[in-house]
Amino acid sequence: MKKRIIFFSIVILLLLVFFFILNKNTLKQYSEKFTFFNKNCEITIYSKENKTKKLNEIIDKMQKLELKYSNELESINSKSGKIKVSSNMYEMIKLVNDYELLWNYNSLIEVWKDNLEKSKIPTNNELSDFKNSSKIELLDNSYLESSNFDLNLDMIMPTFIIEKIETYLKDESYMINYNGNVSVGKHYEDKFNIALYMPVTNQYFKTITGNNISVYNIGMSDNSVIDGISYTSLIDFTTKYPYQKHLSVSVINNDFVESSLIAYKLYTLSLEDGKEYLKNQNVTNVIWVENDQTVVTLNE
Repeated sequence: MKKRIIFFSIVILLLLVFFFILNKNTLKQYSEKFTFFNKNCEITIYSKENKTKKLNEIIDKMQKLELKYSNELESINSKSGKIKVSSNMYEMIKLVNDYELLWNYNSLIEVWKDNLEKSKIPTNNELSDFKNSSKIELLDNSYLESSNFDLNLDMIMPTFIIEKIETYLKDESYMINYNGNVSVGKHYEDKFNIALYMPVTNQYFKTITGNNISVYNIGMSDNSVIDGISYTSLIDFTTKYPYQKHLSVSVINNDFVESSLIAYKLYTLSLEDGKEYLKNQNVTNVIWVENDQTVVTLNE
């Protein structure tokens, strides 16, 4: 009887050891969802090791940078004249300026954001106050100058932070999904699949496949549909209304910041002007969904 008990104890112990080793060598998915710039964000790491602590540390860094840069931008927008900004802020503003997206009318954009969140269009009275947009001069040594700072950096601040954070993920198999805009590393087995959805109807229409790529969309998940019309908060200051040259633009590239800036730029251009603009840009692919829901692909 005693030998039998010892035998079964050894069997159970061996089974426990076997399952422990098996579990240790099993690839798992570690994901964390959080709010980033008032939008949904999710980071996923595929690993045989527990990555929960690493994910929490990364999210903490992202949210601290969000607070830091948001506070600095708010401070900038409370000033006028010649001011000095941090080196990272200057880098962001210079990049935005290089892509001709230096929008110094944040107050107008915020009016549209507030209304679109309530599924409303701003009234003419709400828009009538915005008559001028002051020019911003970029000076040497991180100095800026303007008679009135009212700067918007929606097109770069989130992706700029995400790119900084990706250095902590370079050895991981990961995916970052920021409000439907995706950046991935190397897949643990093959390649990542990133789905694109039709604006307004939200129907799937295409899959982007690859490793170490980013996909940035304008008009796909950041839009509001009111009376069947899709609106974003990308505002044309000359009309005080959102750009509506396309339903959406998706840029596929290996640089998240560059993808976001090119997507914003293309959304403001006609299809023909956009194709001409891309002759001087290095992109993997671009997909436009036109207002009649025609899909146009740059490289296909």
